[in-house]
Amino acid sequence: MDREKITNRRRTERLPTHYDVIYSDGKKMHKEYVKDISVGGLQIEALKPLEPGTKLTLTLTSNPPLKVKAIVRWVKKVGYRYRIGVQFIKLSPEQQQKIKEIIHALFWETHGSPYR
Repeated sequence: MDREKITNRRRTERLPTHYDVIYSDGKKMHKEYVKDISVGGLQIEALKPLEPGTKLTLTLTSNPPLKVKAIVRWVKKVGYRYRIGVQFIKLSPEQQQKIKEIIHALFWETHGSPYR
């Protein structure tokens, strides 16, 4: 699928970041990092690919850690690594709020507080 079409279908804007994530496909646990995040999903940069449609359990390394369910929507090889686009699924209102708080904190960490 054309990457531009995928980007244009997004319902929410993604925040570029470098944030640790632990994920499991039910067989193995992996620790990689998040390339960007939104309230609808995130992009993982990984050493090994996953198949689109793979269901994951993600643990975002917030305080306290946040565990959510997700599904792999696309995979793209970039150099010797892979970009994996995942969509959050079945989020509770509390999980949605926590993701918004994580994004807010990452934004201010990256861009600095206006109150400095």
